[in-house]
Amino acid sequence: THRRPGRTLHSAVVHVERLELRTREVDCKATALKFRTALLVVKGEIAAELSRWKSDGAVLDKAIAPELVKKVSASLGKLGLDADRDLGLYFRATTPARQWIGTTLCGPVFHLRSLEAGLRGWKLMQRARGENTPANQQDLDQTWARARRAHLDLWEVAGRSRVDAARRLDALEARGAARRKELVKRWSYRDQRRQEAQALKQRRAHAAALRLRERTEARIHRILAAWAVQAATKA
Repeated sequence: THRRPGRTLHSAVVHVERLELRTREVDCKATALKFRTALLVVKGEIAAELSRWKSDGAVLDKAIAPELVKKVSASLGKLGLDADRDLGLYFRATTPARQWIGTTLCGPVFHLRSLEAGLRGWKLMQRARGENTPANQQDLDQTWARARRAHLDLWEVAGRSRVDAARRLDALEARGAARRKELVKRWSYRDQRRQEAQALKQRRAHAAALRLRERTEARIHRILAAWAVQAATKA
């Protein structure tokens, strides 16, 4: 639901594999719910292909996109809907980026007719961002450098201004600076505690080994002393 001056509009949105699918805004909530039902069907069609494409680097973009367009169009046709005319369907890549900018990084909008270009951009962002959450500052910086570069490439491929996209990213990065600083601070504290725990563990292990050696040496001395007494007695 979206509040506009003097009116309330509704749209449907679903997410699949870091891809956002959204419909146009409408006045009727029932129509938006109908759109959502359609999007869930489309999501099912796309999910299987994206999952396979995501894991199979040998699959070509051009081989997938036309087939996927046919499947989506056929599924919507069974519901009596057209992707452009009725739903106003569009999609965009969404990339987790809270560690850097405090929010999700969204790519440019693509429509079903430009699915091939959109999927190339989606996979570009997938590979750049990766699946793992950064766990140290080096990983944080390297992952963001890849994601930022891929994001700017994606906007440029979509025919948008790379410079404008870079300015928006700069502003988001500036707003997220405090978050990143706090995150690095927590990592530093965590690493310090981990190092202290490791050092304590090593000291305890060393102390235990020292006590064992002292006990062993004491036992040997007692045995040798007993033997000496026995030898003196026999003599």
